[in-house]
This record gives sequence, C-alpha cells and structure tokens, in this order.
Amino acid sequence: MINSNFLVKSLAIYAMTFLIILSSCRKDEDTNLFKDCVLPWPEQEPIPQADLPKEIVDFTYKTFPEADTLYGGVIKFCESGLRLLIQPEGTSNYDFLLYDSCGKFIAKGLAETDIDIRSKLREKIKEQLGDSVSLYDTLSINYENGNLEYTAEVFTQGPSTVYLLDKDGNILCILA
Repeated sequence: MINSNFLVKSLAIYAMTFLIILSSCRKDEDTNLFKDCVLPWPEQEPIPQADLPKEIVDFTYKTFPEADTLYGGVIKFCESGLRLLIQPEGTSNYDFLLYDSCGKFIAKGLAETDIDIRSKLREKIKEQLGDSVSLYDTLSINYENGNLEYTAEVFTQGPSTVYLLDKDGNILCILA
C-alpha cells in the first residue's frame, strides 16, 4: 500500500518542477525602446522633441523640471558605440542625459564647475596634446554603474575638438 503522505509530497514536487520548467521556457518580454537595439536616427543629426519616445521625454522633464524643450542627437561614443544624447534647453549647466542603443538610461552629464578637477584635466590634456592647447568647456558624465568620465572642449590653433576623457583625464577618443 502506498503511503498517502508520500503520494502528496511526490505530487507537490512534480507540480513545482513542472512550474519551474514552464516558467524558465517562457520568453522574456522585450523592454527595449528601440527595436533590435538600433537607434532609429542618423548619427549627428538633430532630433526634435516630437520625434523622441514619450518615456525619454517624460523622464527628462522629471529630471530637469526647469527645461522648456528637448533636443536629441546620436553620437558615436568611442568604443561604446552609438549613444542617444538628450539635451534639455533652459537648464543652466549644459545638462544632458545619455541612453544606450536599446533606449536604456545610462548616464547624466553636468557642467564640471569644480576648479580643482578642471585644473587637473587641463594639466593632463596639456601633457597629452602640448602646451599650446586651451581648455574651454568640461562636462562630467556620471554613469548609473558608478563610472565617471569627462568631455573636454579643447582649442588649438584651429577649430575646437571635443574629447572623451577617463576619470583621470586621459584622452579616450575624439567625440566631435
């Protein structure tokens, strides 16, 4: 004769195993804003607010309530690939938000106003590019994962160039 407790326990184990297998076979929902993680705009072309996804527009106005309008643009971010940069107009510090090619928020950028940091970056840039360069604007990029990078607009004899710098001021690449 089969023990009824054993039968109930066995059925429960089989049922739980079946549910675990069934749930692991279910396809995850696609939470990406952009199909196949491809940004739908050409690189370095202005994107008006009306063409931006509602989720990005809403998040930007929540983050920067003083903004009066938004613009976007796709830029190549060194080895990281293309990024969607959102620039709110009406903020005082050239603030911006960065999204990856899937539409996931990855960083917030702000004007770097700390004199010590700007001095350190100026010295590192001069070490790498020569004494004839001058630093114009610097922005800090604070990533959601805790990483920190900077952009620096640098003037030489000709037009300015925007560089991406690591947290120590080392040049990673030219952005524009």
